[in-house]
Amino acid sequence: MYVDLIQNAALLVALCALYSLLSRLQQRHELWRKVCLGLLFGGVTIAGMMMPLHYAPGIIFDGRSIVLTLAGLFGGGICAAIAAVLAGAYRAFLGGAGIWAGLATIAVTPFLGLLFRRKADNHPERYGPLSLYGIGIVAHLAMLTCQLLLPWPGGLTVIQNIWLPVMLVFPATTLVIGLLIGNEEQRLVTQRKLAENQELLSKSQAIGNVGSWEYDIAEDTLLWSDQVFRIFGVNPETFAVTYEAFLECVHPDDREAVDSAYTRSVDEGQDGYEIEHRIVRQDTGEIRFVQQRCLHHKDSAGRIVRSIGIVRDITGRKIFETQLRKERDRAQSYLDIAGVMIVALDTRGNILLINKKGCDILGYDAYELIGANWFELCLPERLREEVMGVFCQLMSGNIEPVEYYENPVLTKSGDERIIAFHNTFLHDENSNIIGVLFSGEDITERKKAEEALRRSEQELRVRNEILSVFLTASDEDMYSEVLSVIRKATKSRWGILGYIDENENWVCPSLTRDVWDECQIPAKHIIFPKEKWVGIWGRAMLEKKTFWSNEPFKVPEGHVPITRCIAVPVLYAGQLIGNIVLANKETPYHEADVALVEAIANQIAPILNA
Repeated sequence: MYVDLIQNAALLVALCALYSLLSRLQQRHELWRKVCLGLLFGGVTIAGMMMPLHYAPGIIFDGRSIVLTLAGLFGGGICAAIAAVLAGAYRAFLGGAGIWAGLATIAVTPFLGLLFRRKADNHPERYGPLSLYGIGIVAHLAMLTCQLLLPWPGGLTVIQNIWLPVMLVFPATTLVIGLLIGNEEQRLVTQRKLAENQELLSKSQAIGNVGSWEYDIAEDTLLWSDQVFRIFGVNPETFAVTYEAFLECVHPDDREAVDSAYTRSVDEGQDGYEIEHRIVRQDTGEIRFVQQRCLHHKDSAGRIVRSIGIVRDITGRKIFETQLRKERDRAQSYLDIAGVMIVALDTRGNILLINKKGCDILGYDAYELIGANWFELCLPERLREEVMGVFCQLMSGNIEPVEYYENPVLTKSGDERIIAFHNTFLHDENSNIIGVLFSGEDITERKKAEEALRRSEQELRVRNEILSVFLTASDEDMYSEVLSVIRKATKSRWGILGYIDENENWVCPSLTRDVWDECQIPAKHIIFPKEKWVGIWGRAMLEKKTFWSNEPFKVPEGHVPITRCIAVPVLYAGQLIGNIVLANKETPYHEADVALVEAIANQIAPILNA
């Protein structure tokens, strides 16, 4: 059964080829085209009924439901009616027990096709694969329903036996044939629009200020339209049109370039050329600007034998461009004297405008920035994705803009500068967002000064706290309390502050109690002989210099895990007298942390040495 149905459906491929052929009938014969399509769909339906699946005497199944659905969907009312009448007549001729079910199918399926055509506003080519498959399902559910018209109760038995192969094969075939015909319809729509555009272009040229010309190279004859005579300010009755006479009308400073553009395009066998130049009107002596466009025609040997072209008076455009350029240069000069960066971006983040200050901050020339993507070129890589996402949300109007924010930018040299931005949207005449304009003040040095002041204040506060410890704490508690101040200042979870005794052992009375309790190394102790100085802390004491790392450390089994560490030796007069070790800050250690700990080591060195 499946094979018979598939073979019958394969007949429909011929429908696509014939449909494409008929579709090429001229649009002025649209009625005849629809009639021919109706005959085509009806003929294919009859052909399918000539080699059907014979289910029982007088009961046949074929691809008519597919063809007639598509006749209504793509052919329209006239086509569907003709196809249905032809198919119905042949099915009535065949007769048999299934005649009424067959005729019902022939009536219902084109009607469904017409309904779906109406739903698509008579543009069924817009339906995609899922929609076409859905139409196929609906049509063949209706076809199966029509089988209830078979002699009772045989219809139910027939439906039970054929519904699965029908629903597997016929909707899929409807989809495939529908896509092929839909593609042909899309081609027809495109062709129709192209013809309309060509007609519109022809009319526009007739009423526009455009002249045409034709030059026969072999005969050395030049023909001008009346509009060319008007543009050049010459009398067509007295002016002898030749190539040399044309060059005489060209401005003397442009004459060589115009002649070279034409002769070079001919000598090199180019398809044509385009040039803008000045002319001197022969009647008034006025200088005007024109645009020339030319196409060359070649003979069978590939030699250029004829040239056709147009000439357009573009003086108004040139005057406007000159004025616009002056206004732009004036506006740019105002922007360039501003003491802040000014940048305009389009909705994709491409740079439309940037002033001199912006170029100076970023280290680029203007030509390197205009047209480039701001986020890809001028933002640090770690911020690009996040900031670009926020920008896209802003451009789509999903979030409100932030009038002021601070952000780093990336310069051409790879340095980062901190910029304070002020933003505003750019809108078109319909209030649609078309971009963003922002000013940016370089506050890098101010930020550095603020950070330096913050660090200085922090260091002074820590120094005072440590001094207070030395003045108030007992010798037994001094190391632990000083270490507590250092740990708090650097936000370190673990720490050790120890001194060097007379036997050159590193003695650590400040081992924090939580470290001591958590450490599971057997035979723990707080005295470390010189021969056991290992790791980053041992290296700091042996080499008498600071070491620090934000990478996890390998530690002995049972040791507390160490993820980050700073080790700073305490030196007095060049002699090692102690060591400060800090570990496991939640965020990476920075140079500022190292500088603070080194300053503390220098502060406590004289006290520990006393």
